[in-house]
Amino acid sequence: MENKFVLEEKKRQKDFWFLLKTGNYAFFLLMFLLLINKHECIVIFGILLQGVIFFLFVPKKIKEFEERLKHITFKTQIFNLFVYPENPNSSNEQTIQTFHQTIEYLKTVGNVHEVRVYLILYRDVKIFCYWHDSKGNLQKESFAREEGATWQTWDEFLNMVEMFKNRNYEEQMRRFRSNNVSFDWVNENVFYTA
Repeated sequence: MENKFVLEEKKRQKDFWFLLKTGNYAFFLLMFLLLINKHECIVIFGILLQGVIFFLFVPKKIKEFEERLKHITFKTQIFNLFVYPENPNSSNEQTIQTFHQTIEYLKTVGNVHEVRVYLILYRDVKIFCYWHDSKGNLQKESFAREEGATWQTWDEFLNMVEMFKNRNYEEQMRRFRSNNVSFDWVNENVFYTA
């Protein structure tokens, strides 16, 4: 299932690119007709204009569309997020920076679902959890990991992260289903149901 707002944005982007391609075909047809009628100067000017559009406008539009899609994804995020290292040699500073950027981005895009962001570092004894409450205040929570976390292997760490994510997901789904109004709202506004 995909977020209905993301699907709408993808459709808008697809429509834009279709319109741009159609306009290009019409433009080239016009340039061909002008070339046949011996208007070379206008054709050269038109091709230069087309080059400017493709080398200046299109790359900016691609970046803008990627940012809009990312923005919508974060704004409608309802499930908790987990930040942890990609591999055992990853820098903790980079992981922590990603954690803080994720929290700030959720606030910047206006996510009001109190999405919690968990920071789980390899061979650390605590799990940190930050989120913005409905009033916009940053809430912080931390709790200890199971004993032996400081000497576990990378595979054991990944298994622990997966178990933690699954347990957290089940708790969240129970919370959504405990209130029929919120469950219906989530199904109607977040998930695409065909």
